[in-house]
Amino acid sequence: MANGGIIGPVNPTSKKIKKTIRTFSATGTFTTTPAATSLKVCSAAGGGGGSGDKGGGGGAGGLKTFADQPVCGNTPYTVTIGAGGTGSPSPAGPLLGTDGANTTFGSITTVCGGGRGGATGDTAGNPGGSGGGGGFHDAGGPYPGSPGVCGQGNAGGASNNVASPGACGSGSGGGGGAANASTGGGGGGGFRESSGTASGCYTASPLGACVSALPVTAQGYPIAVGGGGAGGTPGTPQDAGKGVNSSFSTITSTGGGGGSSESPVISPESPGGSGGGARYYQGAGGIGNTPPVSPPQGQPGGAGSPPGTTGNYPSGGGGGATEGGGDGGPGPSPSGRGGAGATTSISASSTAYAGGAGAGGYNPGGNLFGAASPCGTGGAGNGTAGTTNRGGGGGGTNCSATGGAGGSGIVIIRYKFQ
Repeated sequence: MANGGIIGPVNPTSKKIKKTIRTFSATGTFTTTPAATSLKVCSAAGGGGGSGDKGGGGGAGGLKTFADQPVCGNTPYTVTIGAGGTGSPSPAGPLLGTDGANTTFGSITTVCGGGRGGATGDTAGNPGGSGGGGGFHDAGGPYPGSPGVCGQGNAGGASNNVASPGACGSGSGGGGGAANASTGGGGGGGFRESSGTASGCYTASPLGACVSALPVTAQGYPIAVGGGGAGGTPGTPQDAGKGVNSSFSTITSTGGGGGSSESPVISPESPGGSGGGARYYQGAGGIGNTPPVSPPQGQPGGAGSPPGTTGNYPSGGGGGATEGGGDGGPGPSPSGRGGAGATTSISASSTAYAGGAGAGGYNPGGNLFGAASPCGTGGAGNGTAGTTNRGGGGGGTNCSATGGAGGSGIVIIRYKFQ
């Protein structure tokens, strides 16, 4: 059965209403049309400025829509657009930012500006459309964020003491062995680093890739910075030149293994963050990454020249954070160089750490000592010490000389506040 309908002309029962939209990004005047009786206003105020010296962030300006606001026809209304608050120029100026300014439509509507953030030692940030975040609290519990205006925004976040640190550390380097003819180079200290994403972007070493930041809370943490291993003296076992561990919280970087001394003969060679190099005729170098962690904190030391080599005594270089120590080759060749360390920008400048040291070398026609690590501050194989606070190994030596001392370790903590 067919549905019913309307046959004939259609008589409109309502009049189509025209809509006009005006947007203001700066203060100005809006004049209504002669027939206007009401309007809708959607407005946002200026955001609050952030504060310096570990200060809180400024709150967003209030945002609100006012529906069916009565107006008079053909009437001008002043529209005031609130400016954003200024951020702190710290350390060159005041620590506190300023509040954002209100946005108004005549005397009909007002939206409140965002509150400025708090600063170190200051109370909570200011209230506003949305409240400012609390400043860093260096003497106990956190400062709360300030409240926002009901219907226009939300409260700011509370401060904390520390959050999401990135950490980098190297154990100290092992010392170079002592010699009557030729000895191995000291291994670099173990190098461990977390990714740069959690604590602000910086270029981490390859060993920091895919390593999560260490979670911490507001409390004290023990830090140990290891001293460099002493350079060996004739008659001293190579373990006497082993570097000392560095640590932060639960993370430990192992000291580098000492280079093998000529007398007395001890095998296997000294293990460590990176292994010490073996002296001539002694086979493989010390094991690196001891105890084992992932990614590896270091590499093995180089091997000494094969037994039976006459007239030449090349020894193995100390291992570095990213490369094993060079082997001492047969024949009249130089001793092994130190293994490469690791380079990171965690301290805001690109710096190399934990390189292995070159081995001492002796040949009747000249002293063919091994070169220092190409990066990582390990010493050369003429008894050169590793660089202080870089964790490099101490260079081996020859002819009854004392080996180079290992460089001391370091702990670098990079973190941001919440």
